[in-house]
Amino acid sequence: MTLVSGDPVRKNDGAKVVVRLDRRCLASRDLYRFSVGDAPLRVLGDAETEAGLFIVLELGSFAQDKLEITARRSDTSAVVATLSSPTRDAGLVRASLSLADSPRIDFVPINRPAFVNVSRLPQGEHWELVSVRNVYSAGRQGQRLTVVGDPDAEGFTQLQFALRNEAVPAALGDVDLALVTDPLQRKIQEANVPVPLGPSMSGGAPLVEFKCGPSGKSLALHPGDTVNLPFSYRDSCRVTVHRERLRRESGRQRISLSVDVYSADGASRSEGHLKDTLEIGPGPEPRQIWIQGVTTPFDRVVVRVAHDSSDENHYVPGSELYASGPAVQWSVVLGTGHARVYATSAIPAGLYRFGDKDHTGALSLNFAVISRLTWLTSDGKEGLIGLEGGIMVIGLANSVSTTGQSLTEVGIPVGLGLSIPIANRLSAAEASINLHGWLEFPISRDDHRPAFIFGPSISIGNIGANL
Repeated sequence: MTLVSGDPVRKNDGAKVVVRLDRRCLASRDLYRFSVGDAPLRVLGDAETEAGLFIVLELGSFAQDKLEITARRSDTSAVVATLSSPTRDAGLVRASLSLADSPRIDFVPINRPAFVNVSRLPQGEHWELVSVRNVYSAGRQGQRLTVVGDPDAEGFTQLQFALRNEAVPAALGDVDLALVTDPLQRKIQEANVPVPLGPSMSGGAPLVEFKCGPSGKSLALHPGDTVNLPFSYRDSCRVTVHRERLRRESGRQRISLSVDVYSADGASRSEGHLKDTLEIGPGPEPRQIWIQGVTTPFDRVVVRVAHDSSDENHYVPGSELYASGPAVQWSVVLGTGHARVYATSAIPAGLYRFGDKDHTGALSLNFAVISRLTWLTSDGKEGLIGLEGGIMVIGLANSVSTTGQSLTEVGIPVGLGLSIPIANRLSAAEASINLHGWLEFPISRDDHRPAFIFGPSISIGNIGANL
């Protein structure tokens, strides 16, 4: 009788050994009984191979430094074989857990397998993780041990390992020669691994999208590109979090969402500001967050999303997710057009009229209603220079010419103007300062000879349309 499984492990309730009997013993195999001294050993299994008869014996917890196993015939009590072997301690087992996304974790995940890295043994032996029912399940990915917690398990657990020897023939199956428990307590919980929020470089569908447009015309905006959309889309813009695209093994995502709405002149609209933290898990339907606060054309909406870093224990350690800026940012201007025509009221003061000698002089106070045509930038800012025309009452303060003639009259100014908005841009109450160069055609006197008028004004109002 030969010991196949290495020196027996002492003081271990799960200790077993595998012995081999020569093939000439096969004829009486059913008569053999095994014992250590007077203590019988239970036979757990056997297998016949070309090398002989292999038998698995349950030792239990023996404390002796040396063990002698005897095989007897049950019919005659005759000893047919013996073997003597020193015993050994099982030793300590040390294990660590890791994920492909994280070098080390301190818990047993319930939503994805974790790799188990266990201390090494002398050549020919290794530790094998043992499943614990309703607590965790052991497995393998290639040559690596894995563990995944039971979805209904709660609390803490210790990992249990079995000693295996490669000399044990495969015909016997997996034989646990000893059971050893890792002393470290690990919590059973979900593993939260941050996923890409926007379009990934691998081409995967984004977890978070920013969309604008009515049903059937909805447009998913690309991060980083500022686009102009019709002002009529203002009530259809929303942030969509695709819970249905989130895989269970990624766990729950904590997302920091920031929304800001700015007017065309850069002023922040408080009613459009939103800053919140969303905790998202896998689900059958997406979640929608609607944008509000867009009130006038060319209001700009900026949406930023990032993984929330306020709770450092939410994501698995070592996750590469934190940065000083957002992970994804969208920007959209709700307004379109390349030109704008609008009407405004102007109070020109300090104009000077160049005409004949009876109609030349300073015009200290005037009033005009002006129509203006100018270009628009993509963010809704009007061009500085525009074509102007309208009607103006000239010389309200009884201005006189250099010859003493009254300059008070009604005329039609046509020409160019330079306008700089100073408040309430693109609203009905817009205020601007202007500089004009007009050709004025008088309509209140018989002499309709035109004159050139130059000077500044202050205008109030902006009522018109974008082209």
